[in-house]
Amino acid sequence: MKIKIRIAIEDDIDFLVQFAKQLYNSGEDLHEDFHNLLKDDDAVVFLAYDQNKNVIGFAHVEIRHDYVEGCKTNNVGYLEGIFLQPEYRSFGVGKMLVEKAIKWAKEKGCTEFASDCEVSNDISVKFHESVGFHEVNRIVCFKMDI
Repeated sequence: MKIKIRIAIEDDIDFLVQFAKQLYNSGEDLHEDFHNLLKDDDAVVFLAYDQNKNVIGFAHVEIRHDYVEGCKTNNVGYLEGIFLQPEYRSFGVGKMLVEKAIKWAKEKGCTEFASDCEVSNDISVKFHESVGFHEVNRIVCFKMDI
């Protein structure tokens, strides 16, 4: 399977929205969010596509300048989201996307790279571990309406 990765552009926003809706289980219109994201120097979205030029997944990465759990610096590359169409999982494509993301973060001066997922998302936990992340903390968040 021949996979290529490139940086997303404005023409890719429909693909990004489609995948992000699946990733986040959201019906929200994300066009404006991705439009703004693609103009942000501290953010990038990588697209993976197959030999037929079909977009098969993406990785959304940003530089976080605030506190990131388990990190020592305040300039941290952060995997905000990653999604692959199910039929392309377990072929190393996710790892390729993460490697591109890490390279980009290093070029931005980052010495740390982080991510997160829901505690109950076993598939995501296993994926993160398989590409080199190690767990630094588990939390349960609470809120109340007042």
